[in-house]
Amino acid sequence: MPRRTVTVTRIWATTRRRPNELLDLSAIEGKHDVLHLARAFYTALPPSELVDNAKERYVSIENDLPSGRTLGLELFAGHFGDEGPTRHVVTGQTTHTRGTLESSAAAVRAMLALPERSTSLLVFLEHAANDSAAWALIEPLRKWLRSRFMDYTWHSEGLVVPGAWHEGAELTEVSAVVHGHSPNIEDVGTPKIVGKLQHVLTPERGRRIFPRSLWSELLNGNVDRGALFGVDDADVGEVFVQMMKDGRKKRFALGDPGAPLARWVITATGEPEPSAEEAFDFFLDMAPELFLAVGADWQSGDRYGDWPADVLDMRVEV
Repeated sequence: MPRRTVTVTRIWATTRRRPNELLDLSAIEGKHDVLHLARAFYTALPPSELVDNAKERYVSIENDLPSGRTLGLELFAGHFGDEGPTRHVVTGQTTHTRGTLESSAAAVRAMLALPERSTSLLVFLEHAANDSAAWALIEPLRKWLRSRFMDYTWHSEGLVVPGAWHEGAELTEVSAVVHGHSPNIEDVGTPKIVGKLQHVLTPERGRRIFPRSLWSELLNGNVDRGALFGVDDADVGEVFVQMMKDGRKKRFALGDPGAPLARWVITATGEPEPSAEEAFDFFLDMAPELFLAVGADWQSGDRYGDWPADVLDMRVEV
């Protein structure tokens, strides 16, 4: 299975006259809850709005799961536009022919979370390799909110580093998956590529952690990854780091060279796909420290509670 990672986007609003004053998104103008409005917006979106013909991307919202101060979404995300055969990677046989309007889609999950009296809405997004629903969920919602509440400025930003948790955390391991590795087996019945090769870099003997500067350079995309692992940079696929703080370990996937981006890792390449419940639990485990980092308070009970019938029946125009 492709690796599963998570990114988080923050949405907030300010008044035009007071750009430094953030609004309570759970009670815009004293009555409008952005979390409830978001569900009504996604429910009203026609399927055609979830097809990006210019970039040949596709998303479908299969199910929404409102609970407490969260809105879980189960989705399919993928790409389309290439006509041709779909091949079995072991036998090499064609299983079916794919048309230009057929998408190879992956099941992904997302979750919107907004505590009471919070000035930040966080959107947790699961990525299956390069497929996610980010483009269909974030910017369309922000634009719609801007059109509905025109007196306010609506902002969004990716939380591209591991939040407040990584401050003071220690880098204990760096690993990379190398693609294109061949063991040079001559047997014609054995595929040239028989698996993935993983390089693991650990601190020198006698040391438990790497210098803090290495983590900063890796995060900012300033390290020659090939040189770090002693291979051709073009062969380096995913690069992962393991951080430790207060006895807890967390793993992050780094972005491409020159891209200062870190993602939380749910599962690595080849590991089983997480269930929807596992993905939502992963999001919820991240929520307290991320909300703390943006100045909000997330309580464990915020994940529970039925939504009122009138909120579930809410309809909006898009």
